[in-house]
Amino acid sequence: MPRVTIVVPAYNAARFLKSTLESAVAQTFRDIEVIVVNDGSSDATGAIAESIGHPVRVLHQQNAGMSVSRNLGIASSDSEYIALGQRRCLAPAEN
Repeated sequence: MPRVTIVVPAYNAARFLKSTLESAVAQTFRDIEVIVVNDGSSDATGAIAESIGHPVRVLHQQNAGMSVSRNLGIASSDSEYIALGQRRCLAPAEN
């Protein structure tokens, strides 16, 4: 069980999602998972999220909105802590 889960709801987020996910997995704290909830996107959001691999997990649903997407991601986690991310959320990696 990862200690921290980052939940990223994503709807038609292909333009920003890869850099967001790469930023999340580049952090020095390694005990994480990232759950991307593809909220019925009609672009390449799902494929981009799937291409990253571990520690990114992708859930797919029909479009239901950000709140439902976040709740699904939270319910799918068994981590001690939850962080809510966004499709354009970038965090600099520590050096």
